[in-house]
Amino acid sequence: MRPMSATQRSLLKRNPRRRMRSGAASRRRWSSCLWLVCDRGGQILGYAYADKYRTRAAYQWSASVSVYVDSAVHRKGVGRALYTSLFEILKLQGLHNLYAGITLPDVGGSVSFHHSFGFQQIGLEESVGYKLGGWHHVSIWHLLLRPLVHNPEAPIAVADVKRTVSWAPAVSTGMAFIREKL
Repeated sequence: MRPMSATQRSLLKRNPRRRMRSGAASRRRWSSCLWLVCDRGGQILGYAYADKYRTRAAYQWSASVSVYVDSAVHRKGVGRALYTSLFEILKLQGLHNLYAGITLPDVGGSVSFHHSFGFQQIGLEESVGYKLGGWHHVSIWHLLLRPLVHNPEAPIAVADVKRTVSWAPAVSTGMAFIREKL
């Protein structure tokens, strides 16, 4: 498990079959997200990312998160590994709230997966996403990553976290959840 390289992001951006099943991330996000990837011999098995929840300063302690795992390695711990490492990095940055959107109907087990991390459903956006030839509702989920505090310090940039001794352990934290040698 490691941060996703610029080359891998570029490949995902250019190859629609490798994009997240929920649709292509907007081009502006590619340079501003924190991405982690799990790969085997250059083949991407899964990836997770976090992006700003909203752009205004009041929301700087919150992030939108998502994970994608190739169907060939479902239920092998790749998604759990990616999210575990991602969340450790987000804690180091000083974030408090994480939000995830799950397209309905949930045919891939995303609801139970997010619930297993402690996410709680907080809302529903009706007919907000179009994919696979139809409009879909998106269920909104929230996870309190760290307790809320009065007058929180500004989050730390990923580049600054990478320079700390905590970076490598945070990135590798999730590896314990991969159940089979990939």
